[in-house]
Amino acid sequence: MKLDNLDNRVLNEITKQSEQVSQSVSDLIQQLESKKDSLSRRISTIEDLCQISDPLLYLQADRHGFADVMGDGDRNLKEIKAEDLAEDLIIKTLNSGMMNIMCGLQKGYYVQEASGILLDVNTASNDVKISDDLKTASWSKANMGRPKIPERFENYIVLSMKGFSDCRLYWDVEVSKMGAWRVGMTYLSIERKGDCSNIGNNMKSWSLRCLKNQYSIRHGGKEILLSQPSCYKVRIYLDYTAGLLSFYELGNSIRHLYTYSTSFTEALYPVIAVWDDAWVKVLY
Repeated sequence: MKLDNLDNRVLNEITKQSEQVSQSVSDLIQQLESKKDSLSRRISTIEDLCQISDPLLYLQADRHGFADVMGDGDRNLKEIKAEDLAEDLIIKTLNSGMMNIMCGLQKGYYVQEASGILLDVNTASNDVKISDDLKTASWSKANMGRPKIPERFENYIVLSMKGFSDCRLYWDVEVSKMGAWRVGMTYLSIERKGDCSNIGNNMKSWSLRCLKNQYSIRHGGKEILLSQPSCYKVRIYLDYTAGLLSFYELGNSIRHLYTYSTSFTEALYPVIAVWDDAWVKVLY
């Protein structure tokens, strides 16, 4: 009788453990199915990112989308012992591989911030006030009384001290709600007097203009109307070698406004124009 009782207890324990193992395996299978679906969605997101050709939009997607892609790598998984299944190692290996792929793509899209942009007072017209830190240009009703030198513009305009060539970069500005302004890039050889010296009124400069709550772009004296502003920050992106100059609006997301495609022949200088109480501040 005692042997029979022992036998029953052993059989019951075996049955109990068998059911526990079976349930654990069943739970694990469900977890793996869920993880499989999650990985499929992440792989699809990676493929979508790889199709983005616009560098600035890619970088934004990389910062936000890829964080979502990689962020849940090990969440919602129960702790799994190595002797049960090396699934945790598989997930980490896959995540690491995907991260390496994305890093490689980002290197191909590498864009530097054009840090250290300072406005050149020697080019500033006498109706443009320059802040002490050489970052902000604002329209001035009073004549600033600066000496007449060949570098100085006649009206509204100031250049940066530094020009760029053979590079891929961007610089950001904050702009005023009032008045009118233009931002863009220009060759140093641009005229300094007359209507042909205005940004976008010649073949040596490219600009985004905001006038009466309306965006437009100008080059070679030709103007194309765009949308109305929705925020007060703008990005100028230059890929010199590829001959691309793009303008973006920096709201809750990066909004592409326009891209010029050409062949640049001289170094390009950031340029700002302000009038009617407008101001523009370089953010780097």
